Amino acid sequence: MEFALNKSTDGDITLKPVYTSPTVVSLLSDPVWQLVDFVMSAPVLGILSSFGIGANIINIMVFLKQDLSKTVNVNFLALCVADLGSSVFMFWESVLYNPYLQKSGIPIGLEDLVYLTAALPSAVFSRISTLIHVYITLERCLCIAMPLKIKEIFTPNQSITTMAGIYLLSTLSILPMYLSGYLELSINPTTNTTVYKSS
Repeated sequence: MEFALNKSTDGDITLKPVYTSPTVVSLLSDPVWQLVDFVMSAPVLGILSSFGIGANIINIMVFLKQDLSKTVNVNFLALCVADLGSSVFMFWESVLYNPYLQKSGIPIGLEDLVYLTAALPSAVFSRISTLIHVYITLERCLCIAMPLKIKEIFTPNQSITTMAGIYLLSTLSILPMYLSGYLELSINPTTNTTVYKSS
């Protein structure tokens, strides 16, 4: 612990402890961290989200061919659509995180563009997916608790209404962020250029 001399207005001198934060030791050097960030952000995220897009398109086609008069099929179809949306925006995020695109000199703050066009929509679809999982879990729990009344409680029309409500409320919850956040021209003093940054 370090101490500093503290002189008050009436001339008294006291020792005051100075609290410093501990030094953070990085396990990876900056070039190694940049390589790991590049590999995880662009290629790995792009490849995994591409598989997610393909798998969810196949699942959506399968559920559309099945009977949508069953609540299970309606719920899983809505879940596949939410996962497809999340995968599409994650793929777009991997495109924007490409370091070659970041170094290309495009006059756009890519971090802000990623936030507005990829991260927020992906978060909304992840939230929708989570809420649909909660709904499916509730339905499965009630199947065990009340097996003879479950078809009266959860009808296909009620499931469609609930899924539409989940999509609508989750989308409306992000609307204030989109109405307040936008890209505008600002000056970057370090490079002496004009770029689009979020407000």
